[in-house]
Amino acid sequence: ALHKKAADSLHIRKFTRGKAQVAGGKYVDVMYTKLSYVTVGPYTKKNLMAGIIDYNGKSAGFNGLLGMNFLKNLKYEINFEKQVIIWKP
Repeated sequence: ALHKKAADSLHIRKFTRGKAQVAGGKYVDVMYTKLSYVTVGPYTKKNLMAGIIDYNGKSAGFNGLLGMNFLKNLKYEINFEKQVIIWKP
């Protein structure tokens, strides 16, 4: 998922509109797009679907959420104290 401001900075113009259910059960408006690639740490995944959400509120300090469509089949650990992903071989 990308915050709309981040998507705007990437000049994403091709998307479809829909709804997504968030953790609390509420439905929010979302725009879906296919990203040509996403690189995080040593990994790159191609042709990933992403939801673009219009984030409102206090600055979250990040521009979206890394989804399971990227993380699946990868070995990793999350260090919550340092707020980093540790990639495993």
